[in-house]
Amino acid sequence: MNKRLITYGRIFRMCGLGRLARALEPRVNVRVTYTHEVLRKDFASFSRAVEYLAHFRTILTPDRFFSLYLEGKAWERPSILFTFDDGLLSSYHAATEILEPLGARALFFVPTAILDLKTEDAMRRFAAERLYYGGRKATALAPEEYRFMGAEQLRDLVSRGHAVCPHTHSHVFLTEVRDEASALRELIEPGRILADLLGQQPIAFAFPVGTERQMARFPWECIRSHYRFCFTALNGVNTPATDPHRLHRDCLPAEAPLAYVRSVMRGDFDLYYKLKMRRLDHVT
Repeated sequence: MNKRLITYGRIFRMCGLGRLARALEPRVNVRVTYTHEVLRKDFASFSRAVEYLAHFRTILTPDRFFSLYLEGKAWERPSILFTFDDGLLSSYHAATEILEPLGARALFFVPTAILDLKTEDAMRRFAAERLYYGGRKATALAPEEYRFMGAEQLRDLVSRGHAVCPHTHSHVFLTEVRDEASALRELIEPGRILADLLGQQPIAFAFPVGTERQMARFPWECIRSHYRFCFTALNGVNTPATDPHRLHRDCLPAEAPLAYVRSVMRGDFDLYYKLKMRRLDHVT
């Protein structure tokens, strides 16, 4: 994982930002994690992190998380929801082999273009160009970093109690969505594709990268008009007062050491990301 995250967490903790964040936040809240690829060699690390989180927080299913907002159900205890981005096959295995034995179900955000990838070479190229934006060579990617789920795995996830929602069509930066045609292709059509495939209309969306730098007013308004929820990649807790179109998520790399996971759960990053959320408010 990015070692800077661990360093930043240590600095924020030394500055007392975690203590201040905990003092300001409601005691009962929901944290949402997001994970991308899960290499087989990192299964043990990811399992330790999940078990640690489950020890301190009640695990929510996606349906339960959404009902907290839509039906106004009581927020009873500190809770957690697990999510995966990008539709990688390795996340399917992590969910079925690590989360399910703990009774957990996850929310998967997938770029629907993966359903058109039929060969290993096509998957490698898409991952290198669209997931890593040219920062990784296709030939350098491990199988867990480029093999995607297909329709069969997505249907199986839903049958197991997980949920699947859009992550654009081709994993574009939303700053590139500037007109009705691109909004239809990247924001609206993915919802229809998944509804046709899974028999359920998706009510949530997560945008690639998930920071204020990759959002603009036009795509934001389109997301708000077509989805009940939108997830960012900005750390923090969610409460009944949280805007459902500005939901916080904590980065949980599969290889993350427990020291980093503890730092996230202590809220060491939260005040920093509150500033970034305010920038997102300004942008949108």
